[in-house]
Amino acid sequence: MALAFAINSTGAGVRYNLADGDDLFVAAGIEIGSTDSLGIFAIGSFQEITVAGQVAGSGGGILLGNQPDADFGNRVVVTSTGVVS
Repeated sequence: MALAFAINSTGAGVRYNLADGDDLFVAAGIEIGSTDSLGIFAIGSFQEITVAGQVAGSGGGILLGNQPDADFGNRVVVTSTGVVS
């Protein structure tokens, strides 16, 4: 379980791929964007993504978990300055 602090990241592919139990903080002013996939993909359970900046992707901004019957305890927090699209 680790907390990562995002930096600006735009381009092709998933920009942030989190392992089971990892958390991510996207500070105000940070931009994460994928031109052909997800901005953030988090596989597993007990992950928290806090967005105060911007997250976007052509396939979606954030996808938490890939197994609805097995992945649980995930959370996305979008602050008043955050945008997910």
